[in-house]
Amino acid sequence: MRNSHLARVLAHRAAQKETNAYSSALADIDGNSCSVHALRLLTGLSYVEAHSAVKKIGRETGRGLLSSKIDEYLKLFEEFGFKLIKVACVPAMSGKYLIVQQDHLAAWVDGRVLNGYSRRGIESIWRVEPA
Repeated sequence: MRNSHLARVLAHRAAQKETNAYSSALADIDGNSCSVHALRLLTGLSYVEAHSAVKKIGRETGRGLLSSKIDEYLKLFEEFGFKLIKVACVPAMSGKYLIVQQDHLAAWVDGRVLNGYSRRGIESIWRVEPA
């Protein structure tokens, strides 16, 4: 019994390592991916899962998400069990927020922007919470 459990644990670790290597390689070649990173950072999805979700709404690898796709992008959060609440500003140092800018999507988590920030204006701010 002990050997079968160990074998399962080792197989799981090997599969996880392979997934992490693929995820890392994909992230390395995929530029202009703030939409993928923001979705990943705010929901806990893997890079591969977030990349696949954003690709389904029309984002091409290596290209930014078109501003005409923002409404579809916001709906992705609901698909993964989160609700978005539009707020006027980031009021607190704690919590998760999606900051929609003219040329960037930023993930704000507990007072820190985790995936860069643009100097261009903020269009909207959404608090991200479990549904």
